[in-house]
Amino acid sequence: MSLSARALNLRALAISAVALFLGLTLHAGAAQAHDVLLSSAPAEGETLSAAPTEVRLTFNNDILDLNAAIVLTDAEGTVLTEEAPVVDGTEVALPVPDGVPAGVWTVTWRVVSSDGHPISGAYEFTVDAPAVTTVEPTEPTEPTESGTADAGTSDPEPSDSASAVDTGDDGSESGVGRIVAFVVVAIAVVGAVAAVIVRRSRP
Repeated sequence: MSLSARALNLRALAISAVALFLGLTLHAGAAQAHDVLLSSAPAEGETLSAAPTEVRLTFNNDILDLNAAIVLTDAEGTVLTEEAPVVDGTEVALPVPDGVPAGVWTVTWRVVSSDGHPISGAYEFTVDAPAVTTVEPTEPTEPTESGTADAGTSDPEPSDSASAVDTGDDGSESGVGRIVAFVVVAIAVVGAVAAVIVRRSRP
């Protein structure tokens, strides 16, 4: 092989190596330009004691406000809300309506990263809200006929004042009886003495 041919081959190899290096560098740069999800609330695998008010995703760069989507579905695939999420810089939030039932929920998201490439993902969280028990008011029971009759015919208990009056009356009657008995005994005694005197006065 001549010197010129060898030089051409080395030049071709050098050009190929430079092209391969540039291609790998550009590919790595393009791959690194894609944004990534840093955190989420609720977090992946988290168990909540109450339903969340929103689903919020935080990325490492500002997200383009182009057809962003967050879909929240239950274990059966039922979509909870079809409202569009709100893009605010590095955060994308979806308001969650009230009344989210307990269960496992799946968050499926898709956004456009700052380099213009769409990125997507999905994760699950659990709502383990306690069951709400309602107590029905009980209706008041109506009194029975027998209960009403008994209540109407029952004699009232004597009060303390009535007892005092009755005791006073009884005391008065017993005092009068004693006087009458004393008078009767006195008359009997006087009559007996008079009879003895009359007998002795006879001849």
